[in-house]
Amino acid sequence: MICLLGYGALVPKLVDHEQRRREIAEATWRAIDECGADGVTMRAIAERAGCTTGRLNHYFRSQDDLLIAALQHAYRNTAARMTRAAEQHTGRDALLAVLLEALPVDDTRRGEYRVWLTFWGQAMTNGALQAEHQRRYDAWHQLLTRLVRTAAPHIPAKRAANVAESLAALADGLGVQAIMHPASARPQHLRRLLELSITQLLGDAPATTDAA
Repeated sequence: MICLLGYGALVPKLVDHEQRRREIAEATWRAIDECGADGVTMRAIAERAGCTTGRLNHYFRSQDDLLIAALQHAYRNTAARMTRAAEQHTGRDALLAVLLEALPVDDTRRGEYRVWLTFWGQAMTNGALQAEHQRRYDAWHQLLTRLVRTAAPHIPAKRAANVAESLAALADGLGVQAIMHPASARPQHLRRLLELSITQLLGDAPATTDAA
């Protein structure tokens, strides 16, 4: 495509390729959410991205490459939300806020979670997707372990890692339950369950006294 710039000169219109890749990744998520993993095709993705299948092939070598890019894009979005949540709180509140970001508590995250479930199923037989999921879980566990150690510095490092693993498993279970049984997906209900588990795993919060 071209555009006119001063004196009638014709120059190429600049294309932000990274932005276009992000748009295609988002279109892939919408296609999977609407069509399911078995029904999604390159054509379905192209329609939602507003381009041709040939244009998709310009950015991605195969459908697997496109799925991995969609996963990576979603990881970045989720990680950014978690980072903001952690920065806005301290101690156990930060841990709770980050865990809530992993749950389908609104329309956006419910749509995301449905696609996560689809990708989890696909990863059972797709080594590349499985590797992406493993990288995501490694980063997720590291973040939770840091937050646990900050919220409960008295806990030994190994126990903090075990607590983080337990909380990650809890979040996964609550997320699946919330999708399969929407009545259990009320944000306040999920929040209470997380608060209860954090207290049980970390112990009661230490009492504080005001300085004289």
